[in-house]
Amino acid sequence: MCRRLRAAISVLLLVVTLTSCSPDGAFYSDFKSISSKGWGKSESLEFALPDSTCHRSRYDIQLSVRHDNYYAYKELWLRVDYQKGHNVERSDTVKVILTDDYGNRVGSGLGKLFQVSTDIAKGVTVGEYDKVVVWHEMKADVVTHVTDIGLTYFDNK
Repeated sequence: MCRRLRAAISVLLLVVTLTSCSPDGAFYSDFKSISSKGWGKSESLEFALPDSTCHRSRYDIQLSVRHDNYYAYKELWLRVDYQKGHNVERSDTVKVILTDDYGNRVGSGLGKLFQVSTDIAKGVTVGEYDKVVVWHEMKADVVTHVTDIGLTYFDNK
């Protein structure tokens, strides 16, 4: 009985280890949902850096936008603040293209939902920031039909 239990635990640990490693180097992903009523200009999305960054010396960050087929604009302008404590150490404006010149959705999607991803930070040193805050920078006070904003962290190669 004891051998079977050890064998089962060993197999379980092997499966967990193999499935936890991403082939593209991604080690953590976090998405924040946007209210169906829309995303107000004064509403920020805060992403605390994952504990798993401490096992690396450098990492990259990719931002993803999920939206539906009814999003009215070609792009989404975002402000990304990289903070340490209460101080903004760096701030970037990011333009995320959601449709091509002919109105066709870009990125990946199924049915009426689409996702577009773009690199926003490369070679970030561990400890440089402790959170990332995202705001929309559109002229409209409320942006609708954006469903989620996410950050994915990758090993820096």
